[in-house]
Amino acid sequence: MKTKFASPVLCLVFSLFFAAGALAVEKAGQVIDEKTFGKVIHESKVENFSFTYRLLDNKAGMSAEAAKGMKMDHSAMETKSHHLMVFPVSPDKTPVKGGTAGFLVIAPSGNKAQAMAQEMTQGYGANVDLTEKGAYTIRAKVVAAGKVLVDEFRHEIK
Repeated sequence: MKTKFASPVLCLVFSLFFAAGALAVEKAGQVIDEKTFGKVIHESKVENFSFTYRLLDNKAGMSAEAAKGMKMDHSAMETKSHHLMVFPVSPDKTPVKGGTAGFLVIAPSGNKAQAMAQEMTQGYGANVDLTEKGAYTIRAKVVAAGKVLVDEFRHEIK
């Protein structure tokens, strides 16, 4: 009897999927720190919910150790300049989970870009392009806990 194996591409896709899942489980108990999630760039309150925003420079954020383990050619993948996260906390001091979130980023030139965020490690994050120098307007929308929470702030890229 002859056995057929899945294509190498399909095997690679499944391997990446399961590796990402394992990484998410591993990081679930991780402390939210500057090295992993970037610097705090803004904190605010929306309807008694606390929002903390962190920004990680994608190019500077990848450590040499993490890069060693990567054997794929990522040149074809689109990488945005930064990873923006919002960490919403409910009035009872618990992280807001199970919702959806997104960002509207307005560049200094007036160009607008939307990014749907993924739920991850007690917050929601998305890759965004902040390559222009100047003041950005960032709007966040979090839909969770029976609420639609919208926040806006300005952040300067020097």
